[in-house]
Amino acid sequence: MGNSRLILAMNGILIVLLGLAFWGYPEFFTLAMFPEIAKHETALKAAMALQKNIGAGCVFIGVTFFMCQSSLRSTAQKLLFSCAFGFFTAGCRMTRSPDF
Repeated sequence: MGNSRLILAMNGILIVLLGLAFWGYPEFFTLAMFPEIAKHETALKAAMALQKNIGAGCVFIGVTFFMCQSSLRSTAQKLLFSCAFGFFTAGCRMTRSPDF
């Protein structure tokens, strides 16, 4: 697994699958994140629309990563580093207690 372009392609495929899951099942993800929102239909619809936007963004980023697999090794490594940094910051934010 030392091939950074292969890992970049796998990362792209996984992000596309994540995006398709957000697009296909927005209600599941919305209720999993915000269970108390089920009582408010308007808020639920707005949150589901945002989940679909997240899905579309993930598909866009995943396709971009997948298409960059044919780039130079140094470019692939930079993209992987950026992706790792993004996942690290998202993980740090999710493990922190909410501010509200």
